[in-house]
Amino acid sequence: EYLDMMHNHTRELFTDIHLMRVTKQLKSLISSEYVHETPNMSHKKVKKEQGTKVNTKRGNQKIVHLEEEIKKLERKASSRNQENDKLRLQLVQLEKNVSIRENMYQKIYEKWEADPVSENKMKQIMTRQKLVDTVRSQEKELSTLREELDILRQRTFPSFVCATRDFLANPDVS
Repeated sequence: EYLDMMHNHTRELFTDIHLMRVTKQLKSLISSEYVHETPNMSHKKVKKEQGTKVNTKRGNQKIVHLEEEIKKLERKASSRNQENDKLRLQLVQLEKNVSIRENMYQKIYEKWEADPVSENKMKQIMTRQKLVDTVRSQEKELSTLREELDILRQRTFPSFVCATRDFLANPDVS
């Protein structure tokens, strides 16, 4: 089956080659040997060489540009690594500070638990602070309510100061 397919393909290719239209270019290509170059071919070679020169120049420019980009990225990476090192040192220092403060608070808390008088004193301080906070919030509420009451009074009982002033003026003079 495969051989039949290959046989048909070569027969069609052979027929296509026989039926191909022979042009001047094709005739000159067939008649000339590849050793001899036509002027057309040398022109094409020159164009190809120019194209390769341009492509190599562009390639070199891209390489230089990419090398510069790599250097920039390496500088950024090194600066970020330095910054990360600084941040790691800060983190270590902060962790030490936190552990020291935790120890301090723990000792203070242990001291208060050991002394029931100081625990009662702390409770009194906390309740007093809560009372002071509630007093402040209630004072704020009272002041806002008083302002709202003044606004409502002005709506219900408007002042006629402007009207009395116009009434006392001379009606003949306009």
